[in-house]
Amino acid sequence: MISFDSVSKSFGDRKILSNISFEIKSGEKLFLLGRSGIGKSVTLKLLVGILNPDAGKIQIDKNILPTTDEGVLAQVRRNCSLVFQLPTLIDSRSLFDNACLGIRGLSLKDRIQKVSAALEEVGLGHLTENSSNIFPPHLSYGEQKRVSLARTLAVDPAYILYDEPTTGMDPQTARMIHKLISKIGNRKTSLVVSHDMRNALETADRIILIDGGEIQDSGTPSELLKSRHPLTREFLKGVQIGPHHTPHKGPQDV
Repeated sequence: MISFDSVSKSFGDRKILSNISFEIKSGEKLFLLGRSGIGKSVTLKLLVGILNPDAGKIQIDKNILPTTDEGVLAQVRRNCSLVFQLPTLIDSRSLFDNACLGIRGLSLKDRIQKVSAALEEVGLGHLTENSSNIFPPHLSYGEQKRVSLARTLAVDPAYILYDEPTTGMDPQTARMIHKLISKIGNRKTSLVVSHDMRNALETADRIILIDGGEIQDSGTPSELLKSRHPLTREFLKGVQIGPHHTPHKGPQDV
């Protein structure tokens, strides 16, 4: 379980987050939506201890942030893996080497097993046999993104944090990535920072909309479709709900 308790963060005179509180339940897929530059990515950095809040506290299982205890920070970062906007692969290293960058203390045999399972889960199992001879420039952008997901899965974190996971993608590739997030989220607690309401409705168990440093609206996809909040209505503009676009049912909708 992850909880934010009255968390605030400013940079100089610019207030980013103002006294926000929310929880992410175990096994939940939570989407944090908002316009660009309103503090969504800051929330992820606070969660892994890259930044410290000005006020309030963050709890990840039994660990409390902020802290100066390096052991607690190491535990938090082992449990919470951050998937960046860009694939952040190393072009000079093979697909296999990239996919097992976070694995420590395992034999080559065990690393191969973990990487193979992770590549299979993200739909790249067919590349496993040749993974030591394939390099990032040989892959499409969507494939590179999937390798970065496989790298995250290979270290087996409890929580996966996605920072704008479909930035720069065409709609078809973006939907493919969100399908993977949904699939992975069936066994991993997930926090997804995004501005993509369309895919959030299909993937999330719960959605939080943030603006002006504060939570403006929240609920399951079905609840937000009925919301009259102006920000929610703005994000819903142009989202077509039809036979090929069914809102995901969060636990409260079932």
